[in-house]
Amino acid sequence: MPFRQAVLEWYRLHQHDAPVRMALSRLEALMSSQGRSQDAYRQRSMSPEGKARNTLARLHEAGKTAEQLFLIVLTIQATQAELGPWGAPDWEAVQISKQAKRLRGAAGTHYPDGTSRYPRSEGLYLRHLGRMIEERASIAFGSDTIDHIRAQARPAAKVSRPPARPPRDDSRDELRRMEAFLGLFGAGGRTTIVGG
Repeated sequence: MPFRQAVLEWYRLHQHDAPVRMALSRLEALMSSQGRSQDAYRQRSMSPEGKARNTLARLHEAGKTAEQLFLIVLTIQATQAELGPWGAPDWEAVQISKQAKRLRGAAGTHYPDGTSRYPRSEGLYLRHLGRMIEERASIAFGSDTIDHIRAQARPAAKVSRPPARPPRDDSRDELRRMEAFLGLFGAGGRTTIVGG
């Protein structure tokens, strides 16, 4: 939440800048150029690129704006820059696409009989969708913008990372295991091995 607030403040100050306007027009063109969307049932048989394009068409038909996608990209990039990489190189693109799919009214297909179908939010198409959105939005800002947003969000953000664990003292556990093992062989740990 602190990162979203910092991104909104930055956007209010810079929404009329030429790079931001260009990024927004590119995102709007990306959504509006995908044609009509297919329902969620037909999306299952599409290629990953086709699923990504279908999701963009669904976003456009649901009335989602380029500003919403732009703010998602900026928030995810600032958050990851602050919290650090999460291991997978495509983490950022996947998070951008998942946040875009969560926009109200764009996630599934609703039929007249009252049933609804929601395509799974997993798979290669999430990487394609996230990259398509990210490459069009990222032309408007650089690392200095991300650093500024991080600095604004840092006082309000309480990073909830678990405290570092103290190193385990395995010597007592090892001693107990050894005593139990020797106890299996008889009293006092003396064993008699009969050769045979």
